[in-house]
Amino acid sequence: MGVEEIAHDETKPPADRVQVALEQVYRTKDQLYIRYSVTNQTKVPFRVTTPDVCAPLPTEQPISLVSLKNHQITSQTFAAFKARNVSAIPVTQAETGTRDIAPGEKTTGVISIESSTGNVPQIYQLNFGADQNGPLKVEVVL
Repeated sequence: MGVEEIAHDETKPPADRVQVALEQVYRTKDQLYIRYSVTNQTKVPFRVTTPDVCAPLPTEQPISLVSLKNHQITSQTFAAFKARNVSAIPVTQAETGTRDIAPGEKTTGVISIESSTGNVPQIYQLNFGADQNGPLKVEVVL
């Protein structure tokens, strides 16, 4: 299998925030490699850290996870699943182009996490810390 693109919902990005976009996923037998970009739209520098990753379990299924596979979902879509948090998933490898990004700059990175679900779509939440406006969490179905 090759690299697969991650789709995004069309939403207007909030101004004066750090934007995180999950761009591609590559699957091996037991690992997921996720390529992402971080764009600093604020007026202050931002330090990119290795994200914390977890796999929240949905308590409701408003939308089929199969239909959302390889899709970065909005916080509203994520909230509709009424997911409960579970233990963290260790990041086995992490690389980023630039650790500190100035206002208006962009960098990319890759993380790898263990995948034990086979080909069953699962929700993942990546927490990139916070900017001055609050937490930087993104959700994706992989």
